[in-house]
Amino acid sequence: TITGGGSGALVIAVTGTDGSIKDDTGAKSFGYTKVASSVNYISALPSATGNAVAVQALGSDSNIALNLDPKGTGKVQINGTAVIAYDGYIHVQDQKASGTAGGTSIATTWTDRALNTIAGTGTGIGSLSGVAISSNQLTSVPAGTYQVDARSPMFISDGHKCRIRNITDGATLLVGSSVYNDSATGAIQTDSTCLGRFTISGTKTISLQYYSQIARATNGLGVKTTSGEVEVYGEIILQREIQP
Repeated sequence: TITGGGSGALVIAVTGTDGSIKDDTGAKSFGYTKVASSVNYISALPSATGNAVAVQALGSDSNIALNLDPKGTGKVQINGTAVIAYDGYIHVQDQKASGTAGGTSIATTWTDRALNTIAGTGTGIGSLSGVAISSNQLTSVPAGTYQVDARSPMFISDGHKCRIRNITDGATLLVGSSVYNDSATGAIQTDSTCLGRFTISGTKTISLQYYSQIARATNGLGVKTTSGEVEVYGEIILQREIQP
């Protein structure tokens, strides 16, 4: 035990594999636990005027994570505000071969957009690694709060819009923007976008759906580009929030 003098003095105490820094009343201010064969550690760095102080992970490993682990339902905060991070990500698209149009649109009926490809690695990341595509819907989407970015292109549709639908419970989670392209005056393709946040309480099946005022054969769901790369039409990105 190392004890300082005067009011507010700190006491450094080590017992077995545990250690602590206590104030002059005996209340613990900081604790640590011995780890066998430890090679990495935390370093606190002071600063010169005008610069930030820092907490660093240091040690012999080339790459060292810094894990902040609150107790129970506690949250990591910055200046009193809880930090929002993400523990899962998935990006799903309707991909078709180069030169293939988006497909025929259906009028005045909410209809699932085609979703057939998990973009990038071919799987979700983190908590969304178990999400799959079945019949143009996302299955096994776990409980949580999600940030969403989705779009639904339509060609010569008059008014159209998209929504995110909870198929399991028959409920709408988010409604997208109202968009118009005039079928009488020009050949125009526009995107309805669905941006926002929703919460589901259990594992659900969800879909990206569209609504169009008129039907159009072959390319109502998107016009081909024939660039040699895949054609991409409807798509949705989900990121699951956590508050560490």
